Amino acid sequence: MLIAVIGASGFVGSNLIRYYINNHHQVIPINRLKTSDETEIVVSFRDITDISRTLKHFKPDLVINAAGYKDVVGCHNSPIQALYSNVEIPALLAIVCRD
Repeated sequence: MLIAVIGASGFVGSNLIRYYINNHHQVIPINRLKTSDETEIVVSFRDITDISRTLKHFKPDLVINAAGYKDVVGCHNSPIQALYSNVEIPALLAIVCRD
């Protein structure tokens, strides 16, 4: 199975990747920032068309969204950013995956 993990460099995403690779699945790690992983795909999480283009290109069987804005104080101080990152982007991602 080909699995795309969005937010691949975070705690949840990196552990999911390790789990799926150990269970013989192909994984597409997707991040918003470049890390040392040469296999990752870097996309703008603020641009749903960038994510959509990437998913349409690779055609994964499963998409896991492990990305999110989890800084509690930051969410309190920037509620618009928190809403966009934790509600709007996942909703748009669900639409992209449905199509």
